[in-house]
Amino acid sequence: MLPKFNLVLDMEDWRLLRIGNIQRRQRRERLRMYRRQLRDTLNPFELREIEFKQLFRMSRRLALDLCEMLSPHLEGQRSNRLPVHTQVLTAIRFFATGGYQRAVGQEFCLAVSQKSVSNCVRSISLLNTPHLSARWIKFNQTFEQREHRKNQFLHATGFHGVIGCIDCTNIAIPRSVVIEVAYFNNNLFQSINVKI
Repeated sequence: MLPKFNLVLDMEDWRLLRIGNIQRRQRRERLRMYRRQLRDTLNPFELREIEFKQLFRMSRRLALDLCEMLSPHLEGQRSNRLPVHTQVLTAIRFFATGGYQRAVGQEFCLAVSQKSVSNCVRSISLLNTPHLSARWIKFNQTFEQREHRKNQFLHATGFHGVIGCIDCTNIAIPRSVVIEVAYFNNNLFQSINVKI
């Protein structure tokens, strides 16, 4: 049998709960201000090119181009909205690492909350299909286009009959106890092979 708790709180208990809530709000506000100050002073685009590529897995130039392309769709009316470059880089960092949102947000060059990481990933993902995919993903629709692509692949690689290619990446997953061997890759960690 579960013990019964006295749900009647006296005034002192209410006062302590209220003080605790106020202190939590103040801590969250201080952390939010600290993150904002950190974001304002640190500019990820000032990193050396090699450091930038290690963090975001793309060049600064490509990241700036993405920011420029997505800027009209990401600028909001709220005064406290994250800058476009922070939104784009936060999503790119998440996609590049496949890590946890909280860990991505707490990195020194981004300094955003887990909720902000989630919002950035969502908004960039939703913009990806209509605004970026149409520009870079092309399917050969006509017979002539397919034949032209086959000839290009033949001359470049020596492979006959190829009209396109895809890439894959290994996304690390927590160790699985169910069919553990099925998820080990050639680098000896468990992952899911994802086609891009």
